[in-house]
Amino acid sequence: MKIIKRINDNAVLFTGNDISLDGFVKGNDWEARSFTSETVTLDDAELPDDYVSGGAWAFDGTWSILDQSAVDVKRAEIRDNLASQVREIGKEKRNGGTTVNGLLINTDADARSLLLASKVNSKASRKIVTKGGKAKLTGAQMIALVEAVDDFVQSVMDREYDLLAEIDAAAYADLGTIDINSGWPAQA
Repeated sequence: MKIIKRINDNAVLFTGNDISLDGFVKGNDWEARSFTSETVTLDDAELPDDYVSGGAWAFDGTWSILDQSAVDVKRAEIRDNLASQVREIGKEKRNGGTTVNGLLINTDADARSLLLASKVNSKASRKIVTKGGKAKLTGAQMIALVEAVDDFVQSVMDREYDLLAEIDAAAYADLGTIDINSGWPAQA
């Protein structure tokens, strides 16, 4: 991160989206030369809540954005990255298994398909192999197990949906306050 000086003597925070050659920096519709940190320091100019590295920002007592498109792109990247992390956590949680009536049940896509098929083709009894062993269940117990797994998977998807909606609705400055690691249903 460099602090540079605009031709019109506003201080500009430059963070790397433009070209710098021998202390001379040129961006869209502006030029600047480097100056020492004795002239302006970050302590003199506290960064705004919506600051994002990327693009160019001017300071003349208050901060303003000089290159909104670069800032918008960077903010979108940060928002997309956070959403990708939520999707990855959701996938891990959905596939991580759960415990139903003391049985450790796989919840990956294959296991859910097999469980759903056993519910559709209900029989008087079923033998199942779980993550932690094996069990013989009545038809009613099997249906209850399938519904419990479905409820677990749905609760994971509900949390994922809520977090993605929160990310979409949040102001940029509030994205860092979203706790993507809490609020998920308990796993096995």
